[in-house]
Amino acid sequence: MLSIKFEGDTLNSVAIEARKFADAILGGSSSISYEGYLPLGVGKPEYFPVDDGREWGIESIKDWLGRLNTNGQKVVKVLAEKQILDPREEAGNLGWAGTHWAGTWTSPRRQAGYVMESRGLRSWPYGHTYEEPRKMWMHPDIARIVLEVLE
Repeated sequence: MLSIKFEGDTLNSVAIEARKFADAILGGSSSISYEGYLPLGVGKPEYFPVDDGREWGIESIKDWLGRLNTNGQKVVKVLAEKQILDPREEAGNLGWAGTHWAGTWTSPRRQAGYVMESRGLRSWPYGHTYEEPRKMWMHPDIARIVLEVLE
């Protein structure tokens, strides 16, 4: 008997992990769709799809940002201002170690997952990849709303 356990913060993250496992075992025979907002120069997102400005409206973004502490809002604001960034560079620009940025970003990621689940959204408000070149990105329409809400 074989038993496999997948864990994650949201149903979507568990499904992604299960699909990655199936792809590894079956040689990529199941398909992963990376549809969504992918600007030039970024790789496949870790969580997907990334909203292209059609799904995350002002109420969803208010809900997301309202769940964050000051540092969480700070990193989301930096992403909204730049729209595409390397988190390692931005950590240095804030005078933080890369591990501090990564630890801080855990909250925006987790809270975005909660908002997605509670509101029945299918996309993420931002994208990120661990593949080189390591990038984070946000659609300009989402970025505009984020900056409006944070003002």
